[in-house]
Amino acid sequence: MTVHWKRFVAAGCAAVMLAGCTAPASAPQEGPSSQSQETTEAMANVEQTPVEVTAPAAVNQLGEQMLAQLHTGEENAFFSPLSFYLALSMLQNGAGGTTSQELAALLGTVPGEEGTAALNQANQELQEALALNGEESTLLLGNSLWLRDSFAGKVKTDYTQTLENSYHAQVETLDMSSPDAVDTINQWVSDQTNGLITQAMDSLDPNLQVLLLNTVYWKASWLNAFDAGATLPEAFQAPSGEKQVQMMHGSMELPYYENDSFQAVALPCGDGLTSMIVLLPKEGNEVVMTAELLNTLQQEMGTQMVELSLPRMDLSQSFTANDLLTALGAGTMFTGDADLTGISDEGDLSVSEVKHDAVLKVDEEGAEAAASTGVAVVTRAVIPEEPVVMTVNRPFQLAVLHHETGTALFEGSIVDPQP
Repeated sequence: MTVHWKRFVAAGCAAVMLAGCTAPASAPQEGPSSQSQETTEAMANVEQTPVEVTAPAAVNQLGEQMLAQLHTGEENAFFSPLSFYLALSMLQNGAGGTTSQELAALLGTVPGEEGTAALNQANQELQEALALNGEESTLLLGNSLWLRDSFAGKVKTDYTQTLENSYHAQVETLDMSSPDAVDTINQWVSDQTNGLITQAMDSLDPNLQVLLLNTVYWKASWLNAFDAGATLPEAFQAPSGEKQVQMMHGSMELPYYENDSFQAVALPCGDGLTSMIVLLPKEGNEVVMTAELLNTLQQEMGTQMVELSLPRMDLSQSFTANDLLTALGAGTMFTGDADLTGISDEGDLSVSEVKHDAVLKVDEEGAEAAASTGVAVVTRAVIPEEPVVMTVNRPFQLAVLHHETGTALFEGSIVDPQP
């Protein structure tokens, strides 16, 4: 099978774009000079400029910003920028004021109805483009909105309907004071992620009124499987010192790119719709995955015989992203100044926690990954919280891409593939 790298990059750049026009400006009155009239006409044209959201590019940009914060070189960093993007997009529909401005900047849109409408349609089209459920690969997205039973009547109908229509969100009313409430929510996440994530929520805040959840699940078989008989225990240079890992080996034609700073290889999946890119910095070099670098790799990789050594991986991450999102300029939602009046006019709402879980498994046959992002909305003040040789035996980075759109489904900085 031939993987058409340049073709799917172009599709990714052009896809999932929405134009939403503002109302036309009133006609200018006759003024004392033609220059004034030209200026007024120019301003009117600016006001009519459509709001455009290119979701794949926005997701990849968010991934770049997050990985730059999370990558320390001392421990693993693995997450789904797509999951964060969709969860925060659902929150943006209920945000106003500074909260909306900060989220809009992070999500690649503008605050206000036009920008949010553009965001919603772009996300709706992106989710439709990403959905896969075939023999060789599966990519499933899930969104849900959980409402405390005593607060559900105070939530605006427009908000719930928008999430149902644009995000296919499952809306559930729940007695959150019940001992079974956490289990109910975690069971939903487990069902959406094929059992990879079983404890998305540890407990529920007594003041939790609204919980937004997104899940991403991906599983695919390699186009060229590794020979399990060739997998051997070998050394991996982790920051804590050399350790033994199960190293897979294969000699195969793969999309490959190399420069003075790094080697990069792509492992296409059997249906040609997704792949995993592995980027290995050369000794003495520091390279961090960026949206521009991902785009460059997708365009510049050429098929070449590669003698590849890659460790099996079985890792999981769980973290609260409050500090991360604050560092990226979206911290108001965690404070008493939060404006979430698009969800409800009652309760003085703010976000207490954005929690993310991610899992990655890589073996000789293929890969499986899942992520969940939970946004907890509470009624209280915030609590911040010859062939070329590529032997991946030291810290590396990876990304899982959807080919048609170029969207980064998962990204990671791996310093220990088998913790």
